[in-house]
Amino acid sequence: MNKHDVDASHLPTIGFGARAPVWWAGILSMIMLSTIFALLFSSYSYLRTGFSSWPAPGAPTPDLVLPTISLLVLLTGCVPTHMASKAAQRGEHRKAGSGLFIALILAGIFLALRFLTFARLGFTWYTSVYGSLVWIVLGFHTLLAIASAAQTCIVFGTLVGSGYREKQRLGVQIDATYWYFLALSWIPFYFLFFVYPNIQGS
Repeated sequence: MNKHDVDASHLPTIGFGARAPVWWAGILSMIMLSTIFALLFSSYSYLRTGFSSWPAPGAPTPDLVLPTISLLVLLTGCVPTHMASKAAQRGEHRKAGSGLFIALILAGIFLALRFLTFARLGFTWYTSVYGSLVWIVLGFHTLLAIASAAQTCIVFGTLVGSGYREKQRLGVQIDATYWYFLALSWIPFYFLFFVYPNIQGS
């Protein structure tokens, strides 16, 4: 080795969190998605000002049971994904895989509950402007949930099938970050679409 050379063999070959460029790519994509959610939230709030009663005429007061259970399942899913992320950073691939597997089961339960929620809304996307907006937001969030579940499935399959490598560790962390976003972004719409109309209708 030349005396001017620096031995970097002891340094990690991949970074986590803010040290990983792909992590920033994920954060930027979530910022863009947050902008879409903010616009939809503003549209709903503007629509509300045009009606003296709420929900809008022709729309029944929404049921709280299924949406509440769905939200609880979504928030619960943050626990195994967080545990998987931490386990991946420690190099504990079995615990990381177990966390992802539990997250996949919860994602399946959430999607089943979400489709039941669609079926029991009592109105369709073409019933009214109110119905269109609710269906658009629910549909958009459902698509993100399907994409997140597919991502978790891919990360889990790669982790199990291709062996445990450092890139897989980063993938687990990014997958957990998307799950947090999916859960937190739904909370305001849960109150807006389901809790608030029940308060107004009581």
